[in-house]
Amino acid sequence: MKYVPYLFLLCCCMPATIQAQDDYKSDSILRYSASEQYIDFLLSHPTLLWDSTQLKAFGVADLHYLSKRNDFRTAQTEREQQTAAFAARGYNKIGSRVYVSGSFQFRKSWQDSLAYALRGPQLDGMPTYYFVPKAGTFERQVYQATAHVGYALKPDKWRADLQMDYLHHWATRSVDPRMEHYTMQLVLKPSLSYRHGTLQTTVQGIWGYANAQTNLSYKHTPYTFGNAFPEYHYRTSYGYGNISLALDSSDMRQYDHYKGLALLGKTRKANWEVLWHGEYLKTQQNSTNDQRRMVDYYVKQRFSLDAFRVSIFGIQHQINPLAIRLAAEHKQGEDFHGNMRRKNYVLKQSRALIGFTKTLQSESRLPKEFGMETIITYDERTDGSTNHYMQRSWMDVGVPLALTYVLPSENRIRWAFRPSYRIALRNELNIPSTQLNVFSTGIAYPEHYHYGTNALSLQTRLAYIDRASMKNYTIGWYVDFGWTRPANYRGEIYPGTQHYSGNNTAWQLGINFYL
Repeated sequence: MKYVPYLFLLCCCMPATIQAQDDYKSDSILRYSASEQYIDFLLSHPTLLWDSTQLKAFGVADLHYLSKRNDFRTAQTEREQQTAAFAARGYNKIGSRVYVSGSFQFRKSWQDSLAYALRGPQLDGMPTYYFVPKAGTFERQVYQATAHVGYALKPDKWRADLQMDYLHHWATRSVDPRMEHYTMQLVLKPSLSYRHGTLQTTVQGIWGYANAQTNLSYKHTPYTFGNAFPEYHYRTSYGYGNISLALDSSDMRQYDHYKGLALLGKTRKANWEVLWHGEYLKTQQNSTNDQRRMVDYYVKQRFSLDAFRVSIFGIQHQINPLAIRLAAEHKQGEDFHGNMRRKNYVLKQSRALIGFTKTLQSESRLPKEFGMETIITYDERTDGSTNHYMQRSWMDVGVPLALTYVLPSENRIRWAFRPSYRIALRNELNIPSTQLNVFSTGIAYPEHYHYGTNALSLQTRLAYIDRASMKNYTIGWYVDFGWTRPANYRGEIYPGTQHYSGNNTAWQLGINFYL
């Protein structure tokens, strides 16, 4: 089974063409943000790729190196990180009835000065993990692959698809306590699509599982006991303030199960095409120190998470394309604590996005783009046993801009620029003085300061797209730069807590191969 993603990706990245319809430029994916967003939506939901779309086949490979420094951050964010990554994705049609698509990503990361997070790629808000105040260096290796195949049961009417998503994450830490973490995740998405004219409707099922294991060990024995080095003593988090001070002697094992349903579709009228995706996903995570192969094993904490997602993308296929994006997500979760034999931790998270992108003077030597994006985020967490309560929300407003210069050789120089400003809307943290612990002072309060601070950010990309050097392929070189400057925090800094302040910078060098 492990070779299936490679076979699908090989088919998807065969020499590709983009067929033009009406006034839609065949090379617009390399030219306009609206078209890039359109292709990204289709490749993210490959069941929507059918003969009615402009995209007949496509492939792109990306190789990049990223370096960033975070002085303005939460306690569970690294100060420095370097990442080397390779990724590829594509789509193709084989014969008259078979559709294949796939993606592959491998990245290697080195993190420095990361504390309070001895864990793998858990979703934000998941309660069960190890943490330690002592910062350390981490090395992470991530492999992700998606393989998809579709078959037209009745051409232009019915189609069956199967998508498989695979993730493997490995991480290690070189400072006591020394962590070794493994995660393996597999998700299957079978679907059935029906098309009537320009209207397509897809019903998709979701089923999957994941296994994770976290091992901790000490090289220097004096760090494991006594009060001389308390910053080296790791704890187990069971919520938002509910922690275990005892050092567990066994490895932590976590078993996730995923079940869900998705509805997808698209339609076209005149020059407008609208695509949509709605999804419900239920995740249940069992955390234990025992092995699943045992007849009976003790679940220390069970956490159930319900997630609802919807996204709508509309594009006007014309000389100067216009794209509109709408997205919303809501998550609600609660636990069952094995020792307390009751519910203790409750999580609520919501996010909404609205944005548009418009292209001007696309047929000139100097096409221009502008747009606007607004993102609103809400986060609420309640821990009953320790009376920790947090509620925060913020809004990010961005203005994406882009300018392209078309050279006589049809090569292009493109500059994209996105200033944005984050505004704290609500920032509440209630912790009784009698319930203060290392989680409160080390994690909760630094988060409170971070999300209660407004911040200005700038992201920019300078790219050179070379269409002339190679006959059948296009190469794109790019460099990214990001910068964030927070405003002054206007609240009270409580004694014994940490406030992470300063500017953030990030830069990335990369090359794209359009196949």
